[in-house]
Amino acid sequence: MEPKCIVLDEPTAMLDPNGRKEVISAVEKLRREKNVTVILITHYMEEVVDADQVFVMDDGRIVMHGTPREIFSRVDELKKYRMDVPQVTMLADELIRRGVGSAKRNFKKGRTGRSIMSITLEHLSYVYNPGTAYEKHALKDVSLEIPQGQFVGIIGHTGSGKSTLIQHLNGLMKATSGRLLYEGKNIYEEGYDTVSYTHLRAH
Repeated sequence: MEPKCIVLDEPTAMLDPNGRKEVISAVEKLRREKNVTVILITHYMEEVVDADQVFVMDDGRIVMHGTPREIFSRVDELKKYRMDVPQVTMLADELIRRGVGSAKRNFKKGRTGRSIMSITLEHLSYVYNPGTAYEKHALKDVSLEIPQGQFVGIIGHTGSGKSTLIQHLNGLMKATSGRLLYEGKNIYEEGYDTVSYTHLRAH
C-alpha cells in the first residue's frame, strides 16, 4: 500500500531470528527505496543498529536520544534503565575498560541530513484513569522530532511507555496534554482531518 509512515509495535516479538531479520530487511528496503518514515518499537537492540536515531524510554519519559553509535556507547546508562546491550557492544566496552585502545563499537553512524519534519511531539503527556485510584502517568512531557524518511527506534523495558506513545502516533489515543504535529499541523486542532491521519497511521 506504500503509506508515508509505518508504525510498528514490536512486530518481531514472536518470530525466530531469521524471521526478525526478514521483517527488518523489508522495512529498511521500504525506507530506502520509497522514503517511508519507519517508527519501530522493539526489545531487540540489534534491530535498531541501522536506525537514524534511537529514543530510549523509562517511566513514561524519553531518557536517552541519539544515533545508535551514541546510544550504545553509553553502556552503564543503558544498564541503569534495565536495557539489554548488544553482545558486540558489551565486548567492545569491556575491551576499552581493560585498556585495549583499538576496540571500536561496530555500529553505523546515523544519517545527518536534515529533511522536512513528518511527526513532531511537543510536551506530550498521557494519564490513564485520571482522578481515580488507578491513575497512572504513562507519558510525561515527551518531546521529539521524526523527519520524513527516517528509520527511528524506540526502546525501553516493559511498562516504560513505548506502546502508549506509539498509540498516539497511529491515532488510537489522544494526549492528555501537549501537541502532536503531522507535517506541521496539530492533529488535535478542531477541523483537522483526523480520519485521514488515522488511516495513514493504521498502515
